[in-house]
Amino acid sequence: MVNTSLIDPIVVLGGGLAKDKEGTWRTTFGAFQSGNSGILDDRLRVFAAYEIWKIDKARSIVASGGRGALDNELPPGVTIATVISDELAALGVPREMIVLDNESGSTFQQLRWLAKALENGYAKGKAEVISNDYHLPRIDAMVNYTDLASKLKNKISLVGAEDILLKSDKARWSDYLGKRMMSKDYILRLNEEKKGVEHIKSGTYKFK
Repeated sequence: MVNTSLIDPIVVLGGGLAKDKEGTWRTTFGAFQSGNSGILDDRLRVFAAYEIWKIDKARSIVASGGRGALDNELPPGVTIATVISDELAALGVPREMIVLDNESGSTFQQLRWLAKALENGYAKGKAEVISNDYHLPRIDAMVNYTDLASKLKNKISLVGAEDILLKSDKARWSDYLGKRMMSKDYILRLNEEKKGVEHIKSGTYKFK
């Protein structure tokens, strides 16, 4: 972990984890998904963060996410943030450029961690918050319809992982993403996210 303040940090919001064929915990991607609410594909966020970081390697990346719903399944010391960090390092990001938020158990808590970091000066400038395209409307609602509005509005920009990947390597990603958009699991995820946005705006969302 770096000890200096984070200038214009790249923030990777954590989501789900799943075991690969070797039994290693990884972010979800392709056939390896988790939960019952449709496709997640969290690893796209990791790939996108790497593409952004390559443009300016002086920027630090925040890997965000505690143990969450997997607390009873994950080995000691393993969190969503540590898994994201391992994947970023495997892509070529130096460990010293990765900051871990090991405590946040939900998207809302991850945003609160970032708000606190900006408030106390640990993070400065404008943070780029990376998640999947389907997730951005719910994040936006959390920022604009809760007390986070005064803390994060105009201090962060929301970045869709899929958009970054299509811009950086369309040949690699267009077929995969195109097929995924037509899948039942992706449509299920979109519907679940839409419900979440509606609940936030109506004040009935159960924040964790």
